[in-house]
Amino acid sequence: TKGLRVEIAAEAGCRVLQPVALWMHKQQARRASSVELEPILAPALIEIGYRGTAREFLCAVRDGTGLLTGWSADQFGFMHLSFQEYLTARELRRLGQEGDQTAWQALAEGYGKSWWQEVLLVVFALGDPTGFVDLMRLVLARESFAMHSELLELICDEAPDVSELPFVELVRQTPGDDRELWSRQLTALRFLVARSRSSFDSVAGSLRQHPFDELRSYVRE
Repeated sequence: TKGLRVEIAAEAGCRVLQPVALWMHKQQARRASSVELEPILAPALIEIGYRGTAREFLCAVRDGTGLLTGWSADQFGFMHLSFQEYLTARELRRLGQEGDQTAWQALAEGYGKSWWQEVLLVVFALGDPTGFVDLMRLVLARESFAMHSELLELICDEAPDVSELPFVELVRQTPGDDRELWSRQLTALRFLVARSRSSFDSVAGSLRQHPFDELRSYVRE
């Protein structure tokens, strides 16, 4: 990257900016000062051996690349929201693959929210392994899953490793009198019916005594 005190490969530059993108996205922000970003940048700058300050790095990226723009003398942001979303997705995927469950939790909490939709889709589009099962278990546990079934179709279009396992697990849960759970189970069941006859057959027996008539209707003879 032109203007930096040490030569930095594009991949390393992205790695440094990924935590910045994630922090800004969590704040629902499009700009931040170097003072705000310094503690976010510091670990990654040390990792790549950069000897300047956080502000010098940000200014160099702003002046030498098309990634960052300056909103004022000390306000920085990504040139396009798509850059921020892409780098946020890369950082969350990296953290998730390293075993940080808070990364998957952040994505699950964003399910159905327009600010997070592109990030979620990019995480799955980045390729194997995406952590599909771990992430979807968290998504399926949230009320928003049943409210945004159309998003599930988009995810399955992007993910290279779609698994029916989380959906089977949800349908097999003891329903009790939790109507919100029933709604999520119905959404999961519709997914299985559309995607995998064998997976549907594996849960059909557990639905015969289900208290929700609409779920039972799928196994009536």
